Amino acid sequence: MITGIAFTGYSVSNLETARTFYEGLLGLSPSVVVGPPEQGLVEYYLGSSTLSITNRLPFLRPSASGGVAVLEVTEIEEFTSELERRGVKLFIPLTRGSSCQFAMVQDPDGNFLGLHSTRLTSDQI
Repeated sequence: MITGIAFTGYSVSNLETARTFYEGLLGLSPSVVVGPPEQGLVEYYLGSSTLSITNRLPFLRPSASGGVAVLEVTEIEEFTSELERRGVKLFIPLTRGSSCQFAMVQDPDGNFLGLHSTRLTSDQI
């Protein structure tokens, strides 16, 4: 019986380059690091979810036409502004909906990452 999603995983072509993006630009902290950069895996524990990046599975290739992980972000306006200051292009600029705010970026391999916040201020409701 399926009880939930165990983790979201992305294949990357260069683990060190990917870690620079995920850790240096997005500010994630690695929870698990397995193997050398040439054939490794890194997991980031994010609340009740896990985001995994790896270059260990040669049959899975990085792709901009694949799935998308959506990360919950506090203070999304400040976060996306800081990403842009660091040179990260917002593929979808910060958009305010009736119940959330959303933006999208791409990692160095073109994998999409959504940035989502359900926290709206009283003037946004």
